[in-house]
Amino acid sequence: MFERWTGEGTSNKWPRLTNGNHGNYQRVSDLFLERGDFVKIQNIIVGYDFKRLAPQLPVGQLRLYFTAQNLFTITGYSGMDPENGFNFENDSNNPNYSPWVSGIDLGYYPAAKTFLMGLNVTF
Repeated sequence: MFERWTGEGTSNKWPRLTNGNHGNYQRVSDLFLERGDFVKIQNIIVGYDFKRLAPQLPVGQLRLYFTAQNLFTITGYSGMDPENGFNFENDSNNPNYSPWVSGIDLGYYPAAKTFLMGLNVTF
C-alpha cells in the first residue's frame, strides 16, 4: 500500500490506490506478467533384466524397473507450475471461451509426482 504510485517520482511498478470502481483491473496489463520458461523432467524409466546377469535363472525374463513422473521442474516462475494455465477449448460456441486468458495461472494444482516400482517375470 505504501509503495504505490502517488505522483511524479514515485513507484512505477504498483498503480495508484483509488476508491470507487475505475476499472484498472478489468483492462489487459503486464503488471503481473512474468517469464514462464522452465525445464522439466517429466518421465524417467530405469530398468534392468537380471536374466542377462544370471542366465541360469529358471525364468524367461526377470526385469526390475523404476518409473518417476514429474520428478522436478527448474523455473523462476513464482506460481505452482509454469505448465498449468487457464484456457477453455478453442470453441467459439463455448460461452466461457476467452483466448486472452490462455496461460493464466488461476491456482490450479501442479501435476502430481508419481513413483512406480515393478517386477516383470516371464516364465
